[in-house]
Amino acid sequence: MKCHLSSCSLNLILATYTTSLIPNILLSASDEDPVNGSDNERIDTTKYLNECVLILKRLDRDGDVAKVLCNHICDLYGFVAVLAENGDATEECENAFKLLKRCVSSVHIERTGAKGAFLVLRHILLLHRKGISVVGLDKIELSSASFIEGMKYVSKQLKAPLSNRKQGSFLEQLGSSMTESIVLVKYWLSSSLTARQRENSWGTMSLLWDILVENIQHGEIEFGELGFCLHSFIAIILDPRNNDICPLVLESLKSILGVLFASATNFTLVSGTNAVLRKLSLALLQIHQRAFQRLYTKCDTAFCCIKYEQKSSQGLLSGFEDAHHSWDCLGEGPWVASSERDEVLKSLIASKAEWEERISSGTMLGAYECLEIIAKSGNMQLEDILGAEDMVLQSDQKEEIFRCVNEKYSMLSFFKSIHQKSANVNETSSQLLNQLETSLDMECEHFIHQSM
Repeated sequence: MKCHLSSCSLNLILATYTTSLIPNILLSASDEDPVNGSDNERIDTTKYLNECVLILKRLDRDGDVAKVLCNHICDLYGFVAVLAENGDATEECENAFKLLKRCVSSVHIERTGAKGAFLVLRHILLLHRKGISVVGLDKIELSSASFIEGMKYVSKQLKAPLSNRKQGSFLEQLGSSMTESIVLVKYWLSSSLTARQRENSWGTMSLLWDILVENIQHGEIEFGELGFCLHSFIAIILDPRNNDICPLVLESLKSILGVLFASATNFTLVSGTNAVLRKLSLALLQIHQRAFQRLYTKCDTAFCCIKYEQKSSQGLLSGFEDAHHSWDCLGEGPWVASSERDEVLKSLIASKAEWEERISSGTMLGAYECLEIIAKSGNMQLEDILGAEDMVLQSDQKEEIFRCVNEKYSMLSFFKSIHQKSANVNETSSQLLNQLETSLDMECEHFIHQSM
């Protein structure tokens, strides 16, 4: 059965997918001659191109074909830049540009590509988000490194006047910046409607974080731009819609913080982002507590079910005082200390964290490790986090049980370690000051005795 689409519907479909359609037609080009009876669909590319232009423009003159191709030069550069890293697609990339140069002059191709270099970058990011599919090429395996190398390739190939270029990272050489790219991908992430779209958008965001790590290592980023990147992490992890990708977000954040604090040469960057780091620390604490509360609620509900089933299993015996007392001796509150139930609770927490609440567990572990990196750097004090000192003074039995399963499930031990570290530092400083004063007094006495 054939499905007949209206002209309006067909135009809408083509307008939506034309950024991939034109490059696909060009990449299917071949210099081979048609062979009668051959099943090779990569031969008559010109025919496909003319039919596509006829549908788009209602005309099939050479000038109309050239106009359509000119509008999609940046799209083709995006495909070729990434596929150039794949050895199996080298011939297809060469043939695509050969066909393009038959319709459009080489000077115009280079000029249009250089002028729209930022559009090439956007198209590469879009291809990473949606995935690359080329007719005739099966199983294209591309890593994040392939896309990054593709961006670098484009930044070298598309040359614009020096007056229009910034000296900096390859993103700036493409007429864009890390900030602009993050704003674009954050928009894709916020507009995602399904979990799959959100994961794909975050995959593209993680590509930008890989570039950020490289820029920090090479000293190609300013503290203002880095502050914007860290603030983007705050906005992403605090958005409840991103709960499912929080462990992935925190893995990227952990790698960035590790590189940032790894070298003493980044002192200026760290100093310029101290205010954002404090906000980030508070955000990490919030999502840790939020994930802890989700896991606690699940475990509490499951424990109540176990308690109910235990009582139900006693049947009529539950009415007798001795039988009733035998259960009540375990404690009315499910998180009251009791040696009889500790092992049950630990097993319950571990199983929930392993299966049903793996995301909550991953979020708590990631948030704890990120805070640990910031704390070890010396850029976060206990008083920098609102409410942290109160948490140190509080002791919650339910957190004690969770900490027995994994110490990173509770922030109490973390804050106590920071508090102890601060106390040790103060004590050491006090001792050094006392030693200095004693030494100074001895030198003064010695000087007075010599003078007399």
